[in-house]
Amino acid sequence: MMVDERKTKFQSIYQGKTFYFCSSVCKTTWILGGSDGSRVTLDPEPVTNNDQ
Repeated sequence: MMVDERKTKFQSIYQGKTFYFCSSVCKTTWILGGSDGSRVTLDPEPVTNNDQ
């Protein structure tokens, strides 16, 4: 899902990288470690608008 980082009010900074979310539910799920409760291992690509 693409999230417009200029419009969303849901974001978190983790290890110096900013992550953008479509809703508070998605942000909370990510913070808690995923829908199954396990910790998420993060090695993401940087979030940019160049993917459009």
